[in-house]
Amino acid sequence: MAAKILLVEDEAELRENLTEILEINGFYVEAFGSAILALDRLDEKGFDLIISDIMMPTMDGYEFLEKVRSRADFANLPFVFLTAKVSKEDTRKGMRGGAEDYLTKPIFEQDLIDAVKANIKKRQDRLQWLETSIQDIVSSERNVKYHELRTPLFGILSTLDYLLQVEPSEIGSEKSIELLKIASESAQRLNKSLLKLTLFQELPNLRKPKGFVHSVGTSFIDASAQMPFAPSLVFLGMDRGLEINEQLWGFIVHELLDNAGKFGVPESEIIIRVDEYSIVVKNKQSYLGTNFLWEIRPFTQIERSVFEQQGLGLGLYISQQYIQYSGGSIKAYTDDVGDFTVELQFSQFENQI
Repeated sequence: MAAKILLVEDEAELRENLTEILEINGFYVEAFGSAILALDRLDEKGFDLIISDIMMPTMDGYEFLEKVRSRADFANLPFVFLTAKVSKEDTRKGMRGGAEDYLTKPIFEQDLIDAVKANIKKRQDRLQWLETSIQDIVSSERNVKYHELRTPLFGILSTLDYLLQVEPSEIGSEKSIELLKIASESAQRLNKSLLKLTLFQELPNLRKPKGFVHSVGTSFIDASAQMPFAPSLVFLGMDRGLEINEQLWGFIVHELLDNAGKFGVPESEIIIRVDEYSIVVKNKQSYLGTNFLWEIRPFTQIERSVFEQQGLGLGLYISQQYIQYSGGSIKAYTDDVGDFTVELQFSQFENQI
């Protein structure tokens, strides 16, 4: 059976020429002048490869790539960009998003066919590897969203494939460093997801000794220094200590700040209020309406269809289990003015500091 290719190119003459070349070489091609139309067709056909221009009206190639990669069933679909030139920023942006390859215009027939065959073969090889490897990592009854593991893994594999295919003299040290940074970022994202899967699997057997966090405020300040977005913290109320295992509390604080960063308006403050029996973390956001209650369950994310997020949807659930294990409770919601709020309740604090 002929491999199926989805071609997206807004220049009609080039689109027709590429289609003719691919069909002569035995491929089945569906070609579109708009990424929006191509997205609709993507749901109806089992394509083996996408070839897309970058500079297009209405929806450009990068947005199209993001839409494709946001779907679990398309996470393994090879994506090749067509472009008039490839800058360092273009390469970094595309490979981070999961692009497999670039073809620079003008496009020669042999280069096109070689790229198509190579990327289809890589897809077949990876499918076999992924199905045997990732399913060994996680239990099937956990209903893991495999695309969250596949997407960063493809960022790593795409970068390494590219580095292995080119001559060292052709790439240069600066571009090599940029590509290795992409692979490193993808590896860190994958490692973070696997770590949370491990913590999730360990929840039924959670056994942690009691401990004390002597300053809630200090714990947030220390955690904020490790965050990539440098949050601005505002503390209200009196600082207190808390009876909880320090390791569990460290994970909880990191997740609270991470969620505030994900859903917060850029450069907005994160307000932390410590009352007699509660800790409230609040920040401005623009994704959700008012009075929205977040049901905390594993593998659940807020408005995934509207707001694309990285992660498995485990962080807040693990935090909930840690808090309940420590005798507390947690709820997440938007308040009357739409501020994203996470409220922790504990039966007992240490004395005020």
